[in-house]
Amino acid sequence: VLLVEADFPESPPEGIKFGSIMANKFLHHLNRSERIRFLKWSIGILEPNGVLEILDTDLEYHILEQSKQPGFGDKLTVGYRETLVEIEKDFTNTLKSDVEATGFRITHFDCRDYFDETDAFSQNPGDNLSFKFSGLEIVAEKLV
Repeated sequence: VLLVEADFPESPPEGIKFGSIMANKFLHHLNRSERIRFLKWSIGILEPNGVLEILDTDLEYHILEQSKQPGFGDKLTVGYRETLVEIEKDFTNTLKSDVEATGFRITHFDCRDYFDETDAFSQNPGDNLSFKFSGLEIVAEKLV
């Protein structure tokens, strides 16, 4: 195992190609144009047949949408809403399309709907908030 410091997009690794990149619950923090830049950056630093693995959710999209409803936004942890990046409603499908459009071949795609009740985003412990959201897995290979 070789640990390499790399910073998207300013400081790609020099003289090194990677066999795999894992983007774990990261891409929903980027607006779509930044995600496309990340995908292009990734394909550029992967070796032929390298793999990009993505695990993500659109949970924060749903939190933003629900926070527009009376009473819900007031229950969120103070300042949390302002930390969220607005992503498109159809995040899971646009991400899949963007991965393919960048030049990757998707070898695995799974998207499921989830329901959760938690106080993790609530100002008050024990004051559960309900969320419906989608989670996705993508495994994509860089074509030779």
